[in-house]
Formats: sequence, C-alpha cells, structure tokens
Amino acid sequence: MSNEDRRERAEFLIEKNIAPGLAKHQGQVKVVSYEDGKLYVKVRGQMPADVVRRAIWGMLRNAAPDEYAEVLEAPDDGAAPVKTAQDEERLGKLREVFDEQINPALASHGGFAEVVDLYDNQLFIRVGGGCQGCSSSMTTVKRGIEGLVRQMYPEILVVDTTDHNAGMNPYYR
Repeated sequence: MSNEDRRERAEFLIEKNIAPGLAKHQGQVKVVSYEDGKLYVKVRGQMPADVVRRAIWGMLRNAAPDEYAEVLEAPDDGAAPVKTAQDEERLGKLREVFDEQINPALASHGGFAEVVDLYDNQLFIRVGGGCQGCSSSMTTVKRGIEGLVRQMYPEILVVDTTDHNAGMNPYYR
C-alpha cells in the first residue's frame, strides 16, 4: 500500500469515526500527509489538538496497528488556544474533585477518570480501567461527572476523549 493510499485510508477513518464528534464541538480535522508511518493532521476548533491527535491515534491503532506509527500536528498557521489564570485555577480545583470524590466512586467498579485539560469552558477527560469500554460509561460521564462539575461551574461542558474500543476489561459489557 502506498503512502497516498494510507493517507486516504486514514482520512476515510477519521471522517467516519472522529469528525462527527469533533463537529459537535465546532472543530474539524484535516489530514495533510502521510510519510513513513507518520500521519500529519491539522486540527481546528476549540478542542486541544493533542486530545484530537490521541483520539485519532487510538482509532488508527485499532484499525491498522502496523501502518501508523505516529499522529503529528502539521505546521500551524493559526493561533493556539491560550489558557487563562482562571482556567488554571479551575483546573486545579477540578483535579482535586476527581481525586477526592469521583475516582473513589469509580474505583468500586475498577475504573478511574482523569482530567486531560480545560480550554474555553470545556473540560476534556479520559476514563480508564473498568470504565473504558463500559456500556454505562456515557451515563457515568454525563450524569455523574458532568453533573458534579456543573454544580461547581455551570458553564463548563465535559468532553470524554476516551478510546472506548481499546478497553480491555469493561465493567458492564
């Protein structure tokens, strides 16, 4: 398979699996090139590029593990999101809530949740252990985690960046 074929395959998989979720958050991703196992993408929108790249990498790793070694950001001509002091303060408080309240509750099912980052009133999280791939994880994220976060900060939306297909031992199948 040629580099162009691999680029097109990645483009198809991203369009099918990643782009719809990204569009819900006013974002988009464009495949720029593929060279020697490295897929170069350009990410636009509110979601951090590293989060999108990790989601793409997880999806590609499952679809074609031997073809894609890395997903990298193509050179950017736009401004990166700037984190404010308020974002940093809220991020610290939210990490405490995850450590003290959310993770002890999820541990009973062998799961955990971690804060990835906070940008523009969007809290990006990842779940793992028994929560990764669990059929109840969406309810846990939306009603449990987001409910608690929104009690503290009503303006914050929670975005789950987990690759649920990679879950090795989900609590509920």
